[in-house]
Amino acid sequence: MNSEAMRQGLKTFFGHTTFRPGQMEIMQYVIRKENALGILATGGGKSLCYQLPALLMPHMTVVVSPLISLMADQVRQLRSRGIRGVEYINSSLSMQEHNWKLNQVRQGNVKILYVSPEKLQQESFMKQLATMKVSLFVVDEAHCISQWGHDFRTDYQRLSQHIERLGSPPVLALTATATAEVQNDICRQLAIPGSNIVLQSVNRENICFDVQYVADEQAKAGAMLEKIKRLQGPGLVYFRSRNAAERACETARQENVPRCAYYHGGMPAEERLLLQQQFLNGELDIIFATNAFGMGIDKPDIRFVIHYHLPPDMESYLQEVGRIGRNGERDMRACFLLQMTACCLDS
Repeated sequence: MNSEAMRQGLKTFFGHTTFRPGQMEIMQYVIRKENALGILATGGGKSLCYQLPALLMPHMTVVVSPLISLMADQVRQLRSRGIRGVEYINSSLSMQEHNWKLNQVRQGNVKILYVSPEKLQQESFMKQLATMKVSLFVVDEAHCISQWGHDFRTDYQRLSQHIERLGSPPVLALTATATAEVQNDICRQLAIPGSNIVLQSVNRENICFDVQYVADEQAKAGAMLEKIKRLQGPGLVYFRSRNAAERACETARQENVPRCAYYHGGMPAEERLLLQQQFLNGELDIIFATNAFGMGIDKPDIRFVIHYHLPPDMESYLQEVGRIGRNGERDMRACFLLQMTACCLDS
């Protein structure tokens, strides 16, 4: 496998002739079988950095992914391109489905296997996985490994043990956002040399950033509705509380905003999954959500994100606005509604 094989594979498997910034640089580490950390903006093409090498490598690639919906979406997208040999194994499967997929792995029919970090904690599963040859171990949403990351997951911290049991294959960690502290933590836990970090700008030229200052809560709610009606969907409106998301959705419905719904972590899992699918399939246009509506939402035509409340940190903000305009269309909008003592209009 070399750079030319990568370029040929890019056209054969994905129909593209050029790489996005940072992609080939990251894959060069994979070619050399070196551990690496890639930090690309949300929507910047992180998945290709492991999917393409995985299809060209001799053995299986294991991808650790934090969400069931994210795994299912990745597999669906690859299969839609005619790519076979991709599977996911997680807690959502029936015993029959689990055994069938594991049998496909044992028979060598799987090139890319998505697993949850929790699944790797199961000794019976790891025993069987450890009998397979693994060409590459990928840690997606790698900021989850760090206690200073905004989506910290304790099961991520045991990954180094599992990598060793799989024969210590090369490791590729990927994320959209990581502070210097989080980068250092990722590299320390996954034995990635500090020199093997590829960091691309989080700026996306097709996104316009607006800030609108408002005098009070009433003006803020009015500005939100005006923007929703003017910008048109699909779009997301983020809140810090569940009650605020529900109230805003009810207000929007009273104002005849069509095809909208609210989403937060207090809702039943089945209902949240249904809302995600309705939004992804174009059956809903506007989602009023807390940050529970996050990873796993890969919808290419989202036109705007409105932040009604300040997100908890800059990394969360970049993740959320990064969901806009993944199809490359221009004039997408990221809007901030900021309550001040004095009111002024945005440009």
